[in-house]
Amino acid sequence: MPAEQFGVDGRTGAGRVWAGVLPELRRHANVRAAGRVRLRPPDVWLLPAQGRPIAAHEPIVAVVHGSAWLLDPQVLELMPSSFAAPFVAGAEATLERASVAIVPSEYTRRGLTQGLGMAGERVFVVPHGVDVRAFNPARRGGRALVARALGADRPYVLFASIPTIRQKNLTALRAAMTALAQRGLPHALVIAGGTAGGESPAELAEITAELPGFRDRVAWLGHVDDAALAGLMAEADAFCLPSLYEAFGLTALEALACGAPTVVSRTGALPEVVGDAGMLADPAPDALAEALERVLSDGELAARLRAAGPERARTMTWERTAQGWFDALRHAARTS
Repeated sequence: MPAEQFGVDGRTGAGRVWAGVLPELRRHANVRAAGRVRLRPPDVWLLPAQGRPIAAHEPIVAVVHGSAWLLDPQVLELMPSSFAAPFVAGAEATLERASVAIVPSEYTRRGLTQGLGMAGERVFVVPHGVDVRAFNPARRGGRALVARALGADRPYVLFASIPTIRQKNLTALRAAMTALAQRGLPHALVIAGGTAGGESPAELAEITAELPGFRDRVAWLGHVDDAALAGLMAEADAFCLPSLYEAFGLTALEALACGAPTVVSRTGALPEVVGDAGMLADPAPDALAEALERVLSDGELAARLRAAGPERARTMTWERTAQGWFDALRHAARTS
């Protein structure tokens, strides 16, 4: 596999996946970085599909972190053009050479089979996992962190992602939170996530702007480490990921593991991730506000979701993900 994957950036979704899988994958296979001394050629190459294609005689297994543009080319308009073009070119070049692709969801699989014409037997659906030792309902510190940021103790709804990525749909969530405040709910909107880089001052100011007519209802914490993120999730009255599309939605799974009542959009792979342990809503302000109000106002519903989330998360471990990746690698090595 490429050497750069051994130094993954855990602050990104893809980086978190590789950081979670690789230690477990080493229990099944001899995983070595390209360029290190080898006594013989590898049985198979493991590559991120969006990375730089390589010329290799051995079979290639490509890990695909997204394929939405293959189902709907308009999603490329939500990406910065400087990112979208090389991302798509690299992914399609790698997939053209790949014997097998690993995807985290049936939604992503459809992108490859319907949009790219890959044979179904070449695409392995292996959901991502979560470390329940790090993400669990016992984590603490989130509400205190929010209180320091707001200057007052207040219940909150958590959004965890890079807020300037348009597909994450923070604008709709802000509008939903404004509607909830107008209905008398006291909750703040808490945003945990760093920047993508290159944002304008106006874009950054928009993140921290107050909800219209209400003060001290928005806190942007920037990037937080896993311990702080888990505490924020465990003590949130709700977690919301209102994305227009997701290949998986790792933070939604982490929120479930922490027992946060979770509301996600009914688009992309998010319904696959939360199952019956979360609530689905259209990614529009009115629908998001309605779903969040139910969770925030109905103690019985919130308690059911707090119990269901960790139960579902326990079935989705990085050990299980690594086993699925190993099965795909073994299949490629045997059939190519």
